[in-house]
Amino acid sequence: MVLATRLQRLGFEVSVATFYPGGALESALAGTGVRLISTQKAGRWDVLGFARRLHRIVDELKPAVIQSFLGPPNIFSALLQPFHRGSRIVWGVRASDMDLSLYDYSWRLTAFLERRLSRIPDRIMVNSKAGLDYGAAVGLPVEKIVVISNGFDTEVFAPNPDARVQLRAEWGVSGDQRLIGMAARLDPIKDHEGFLRTAALLKDDSTLRFVCVGGGQGEYVEALKQ
Repeated sequence: MVLATRLQRLGFEVSVATFYPGGALESALAGTGVRLISTQKAGRWDVLGFARRLHRIVDELKPAVIQSFLGPPNIFSALLQPFHRGSRIVWGVRASDMDLSLYDYSWRLTAFLERRLSRIPDRIMVNSKAGLDYGAAVGLPVEKIVVISNGFDTEVFAPNPDARVQLRAEWGVSGDQRLIGMAARLDPIKDHEGFLRTAALLKDDSTLRFVCVGGGQGEYVEALKQ
């Protein structure tokens, strides 16, 4: 979102295409001048219809640059290339050192297709040196990889003493307790199991409270809850 809005302020015409409607971006981008378009993906297996709708959107926009983020969007952006040769394609690869055995076959298929199509994009952006090393190890073309660290809007993500007091009151955390948090989606790569095991080792310390912030679904989430 920050990238889209800052580019817009610099005078570029920016459009953001999402898989599904109703996400957080809709309200966040309202009034920024960034055009938000939903491809109206009907579900996980809506592939051909989704691809046709995405092609029509790109055909209408005729963008100079198509920037995609993560596996499935990267794959679809690469498949657009034969039909939109006037657009440069930039991939965003945000994960590193993934143990694919922890995920279902669709993740392994996505990783396989991403590797096979990785010669198509003009650039591949990673957000860390670890991401560069991982990309090289799995066969992504190193000469196309560029490391650009994550940026944060420090006017938004800044200490807020009032919010701190309010949130601790809502959660019943007293002033003399230390609150240890993990903010991440509920996904094996984030290692919530390690966080929970650590919390269990310190459960007798009444000065500590632990909290996980983030969503997820499926058997993995249920296993974490248990």
